[in-house]
Amino acid sequence: MGQKHPHQSTHPLIGDLPRMFALAQGADEGRGMTEEDEEATKVVAYGLVLPGGPATTVGANGRGFGVWNSARSAARRLHSELVWLGADAVQPGDTETLPE
Repeated sequence: MGQKHPHQSTHPLIGDLPRMFALAQGADEGRGMTEEDEEATKVVAYGLVLPGGPATTVGANGRGFGVWNSARSAARRLHSELVWLGADAVQPGDTETLPE
């Protein structure tokens, strides 16, 4: 069987886990782009919503770090669209409200 790394443990965690999100912005319009290019979005930051509500972000280029009151606050302040990732991602056809 596989060996266990000496610093690895498999203990259950108590409490809520952070939720992942991305902040995206639309491509610049009017620069000789096709209609398809204009609909594309670019990820500008990745983030975690910590248990209790505060959020942190890091730029998609690995530079810059932010601490925010919420993921929605980060999106508003950075003029970006909030996109939930992982288990919190909204699938096409979902009508549920996004998590705060």
